[in-house]
Parts: sequence; C-alpha cells; structure tokens
Amino acid sequence: MEFKSVRIFACAFCLSVVGVIQAQVPDLLTAFEATGRNLGLGSGIGATSSNPASTVNNPAGLGYANRAAFSVTLRNLTGSKSKWSRNYLNPDVSTDGVSGNRSVTQVGLIRPLRGNAAIGLNYSVAGFIKDQVTGTGLLDGGTILNNYQEELRLKTDLFTVSWGQATRDYTRSFGVGIVFASHNTRDWQQYQLFDNNSTPNDTGDDTFLANVSLSNSGTQSGIGVVAGLQFNPNADFSYGLSVRSPIALSGGSEVKDYYKRIPGKASFAVAKRMQTAKRSDDFILLGGQLDWYFGGSNTALVNRDSSQIGLGVGAEYNYRLRGAYVPIRMGFRNIGKGGDGFSSFSAFTFGFGYNPDQQNFGIDVDFGSNSRGGTDMSLMMSYRFK
Repeated sequence: MEFKSVRIFACAFCLSVVGVIQAQVPDLLTAFEATGRNLGLGSGIGATSSNPASTVNNPAGLGYANRAAFSVTLRNLTGSKSKWSRNYLNPDVSTDGVSGNRSVTQVGLIRPLRGNAAIGLNYSVAGFIKDQVTGTGLLDGGTILNNYQEELRLKTDLFTVSWGQATRDYTRSFGVGIVFASHNTRDWQQYQLFDNNSTPNDTGDDTFLANVSLSNSGTQSGIGVVAGLQFNPNADFSYGLSVRSPIALSGGSEVKDYYKRIPGKASFAVAKRMQTAKRSDDFILLGGQLDWYFGGSNTALVNRDSSQIGLGVGAEYNYRLRGAYVPIRMGFRNIGKGGDGFSSFSAFTFGFGYNPDQQNFGIDVDFGSNSRGGTDMSLMMSYRFK
C-alpha cells in the first residue's frame, strides 16, 4: 500500500469514528445542578424557591421578591474517565466519575418592580459532560487502534431574562421568561493505526499505518421560553410548576451533527416549613421535586430522543445561633439516563450555611457524594440590597 493511500484511508476512518457515545457516562447532559443551596437539598426546591436562580428554574418565584438580590455559585464540573478494551466500535467499557475542574456555574440578579412584580437576570450551566477515554489494542476489522485517547466535552449555558408577579394576597404567582442557550462541543481524538495482517487478534506483530489525530469544536445557539406558577395556600406550604421549552440549536458547522436540540424541562415541586417544638426560633424545611426532560433529538453522537426523569428530595434544619440562622441540610437526587451510551446518576447531598440578621449576605457550602464516583462541592454567596 502506498503512503498516500494510507493517509486517505486513515482520514476516512477518522471521520467515520465520530459515532455514538460508547461509555456509560453519568448523564448530566441536560440535568446539571448549578446552584449551591439546591445542590445540598438534592435539587428538591428549585421550582418552589424565590431567588435569582428562579429566573430559569421557575420565574413565578420572582413575584415573591421584595428586595433586590444577587447570587453567585462556584462549583466543580462533574466529569468521567473511561477505559476501552477489545473492539473499537463495540468496546468493553469501564467508566468512573471524577470531580473535575471548578468554575462559576450560576450568577443571578433580581430587581423588584411595582405591583408585587420583579425582573430577573440569570446565567447558569444547564448541562455538562466531559469524558476522557483511553484504550489500546482496539480491533476494528483489519486494523488495530493503539494508544487511543479521546476527550469529549459538551457544555450548555443558559442566559435567562424573566418577569414574575404575585397576587395581592401573595397566594399565587406566575412568571415568564426568554432563554438564550449557548452550547459548546469539543471532541479530540488521537491514536496509532496498525494493520493486523489478517490476524483475528492483536498479536503484537502488526504493520504501522499512520498516526491519526482528529479535532472538532464549535459553539451552537438557540432561543427558548420558560413559564411557571407558584401556589402558597398558607405560610407553610408552597407548590411550584415550571416548563422550559426545547431549544433547537444552530451554527457550529464542525459540530452541528453532534447535538441538535436541547430537551425541554417540566418541573413540579412542593415545599413545607415546620416549626420545631423545643426551639421556637428554629424551623425545618422539607422539599421534593420531579423533573421531566422531553423533546430532545437523536444524533449520530448523542441519543436524546427519549424522555428523562429526575427526582430530588431534601430537608433543611435552620438553627438559630446568636443573631443568625445556620441552616444544615441533606438530600438525595436520582437522574435516569436520557439515551444509549449514558448511565443513570444519583447522589447523596449535604451542606450548611450562615445567614446573619444584621448583615445582607449569606454563604452556603454544599457537597454531593456521587454513585459513579467523584465528589461535588459548591460555594454559593448571596447578597440582598437594602
């Protein structure tokens, strides 16, 4: 075989290997929890809260904001590492979760308006996957891939502008918003390609063909809407319902076939506040939320044509301590897989905070112990303007 033919064959082979995800990657492509306190509560209160993140989680919560507020969350971007063996197109796979690098995952601002209304601006990470793959001796017909390395990174950012308004008696609230999505894809591969000389297994006596390197990256964008309702029949109960539309993506010519539509999200949540019997200033908050991700699309890389269900529950004890509240929280979250090549994701979560009466700031530190490996950690800082 002439060298030129080898190069042509290798390039054609490179382009053909951008197939479906083969690893059992923890499925946070559409279900990444960006907000600190909600992370510690197992993602159980997003649709019943009233804070800057309500702008995207449930804009109805903005109707209960009586002061301008700002929040920012710094946390890790959960990833995974996979090992492939035997065949390339249908490998044996071992995948473990890793904590990943830290990044700002949420920034939001609320500004109250007249008539029990408010406007909110929010940035949040809605989906993130980073899978690092290694393998050697991967058979593919008459060829073998040695020293195979791949890094696939998919990240969805949502920029949301919303408005919410409560009724005069604050028992009901509704809200709507516009969601601007930015999705970035980066796929990098390299390996050494060998001819296995017509032997069915990797014998070690193979003919070197080429060093192969492939890199595709790009950013896509789209626009969607979000709307929600909240019901507060009394001071101790809250119900929330929120729906975000699917978002069709455009642009990113190199990666347009990787991911074409961000699934929509429908959430139903309930929260209950209870006073403690022995300490009248202390109280307990219980929350639960059911999420349904729908309307995705199936591509050559990402299978997202089936719905995905998430469930989160949490409890928070607010302890009164010297002119401040110290919340101590715990929760559990489970996310089903949204397509082939992914795995379900579950985590036990916990955290604590500090909210002084005479100051306008609050701090929350939260953690998650993930079933697939790796530990999540977030730091959330909030400020309420006078």
